[in-house]
Amino acid sequence: MRKVLISLLFVFLFVLGSCGGDDGNTGDTGDTGNTGDTGNTGDTGNTGDTGNTGDTGNTGDTGNTGDSGATCTGSDKFCHSHDGLNWSDKVSYLIGWDEARTYCENLGGRLPTISELRTLIHNCPGTETDGKCEVADDCLSYDDCWDDACKGCIKDKSGKYSVFGDTDWFYSSSDQPDFFEDVWGVDFSSGRVGSKENEEDFYYYNNIRCVKSENTGDTGNTGDSVNNFPNEHGGLNWSNASSNEMQWDEAITYCDYIGGRLPTISELRTLIQHCPETETGGECGVTDSCLSVGDCENVDCGGCNYDSSLKHSVFGDTHWFWSSSERSDYTSYAWCVYFERGSVHDDKKADRIKVRCVK
Repeated sequence: MRKVLISLLFVFLFVLGSCGGDDGNTGDTGDTGNTGDTGNTGDTGNTGDTGNTGDTGNTGDTGNTGDSGATCTGSDKFCHSHDGLNWSDKVSYLIGWDEARTYCENLGGRLPTISELRTLIHNCPGTETDGKCEVADDCLSYDDCWDDACKGCIKDKSGKYSVFGDTDWFYSSSDQPDFFEDVWGVDFSSGRVGSKENEEDFYYYNNIRCVKSENTGDTGNTGDSVNNFPNEHGGLNWSNASSNEMQWDEAITYCDYIGGRLPTISELRTLIQHCPETETGGECGVTDSCLSVGDCENVDCGGCNYDSSLKHSVFGDTHWFWSSSERSDYTSYAWCVYFERGSVHDDKKADRIKVRCVK
């Protein structure tokens, strides 16, 4: 029995050694395991040609948004070209219709007509130029010209309906002959052509782009235009007062666009008259070199008795007007002048007051 067990043990070890020798020799299977060729998908996976959608995906012509990301700088205020017209940037704040026309004139252009504004619509055939919507420069009556085609397309805030990527409602210069308080415009979130009231109330303010013809030879540089700054005083040239009120940031942008800047508080105080405390050199301590409420504002900054007869302003102003001077101790506020009292105060930048620009 013992010999049998020993014999079986030798047989088992022999078989085990034979199997282990074959399995362990993987030197020849190195080729079958080498997937260097079969795994190389460099050719079959190269989709450089089939995946190149440079031609099929190029919407440069249909989207024509090449200018939408740029900002007009320097003297060229009409740097966006489309369909034979030069367009300004979208104004960065909402604006009333009357003020919009003045703004565009000061910029060196004009507010576009409804036909011109419709040239900026794309991807909405019914309201594009020559679409079925009949509202155009030669057809402005709501009853005779507006129809279902003017409703535009499905609302989409991606900018797809505007050549320049706009997504808001924009004024045109075209008013409705049958509704004298309404003017035509375009809602670029849907390509809709419609009308809105032109009331000078913030509720009715909207967006604009100004336009000018490409063949005018004028780049829109209105910096030397006497019409922008027709009022001279104290060695400075001043614009007319804005017809609408605006926030401080908007006022900075507005003055830059018409070729000037927002005046400092010392410059704005040169427009105060018949109020010695706040005139230049008066006891009010707020100046370009002293802009803190705690250190600079005093009782004299309260100005004089209320008077709406225009007496406290060199130019006959009676409203609050922004300066460019921020409070040094709280930059959410900026300094301003209230001309009905000739007083100097600070106000929240988010509030809306009048503007005179200077250069």
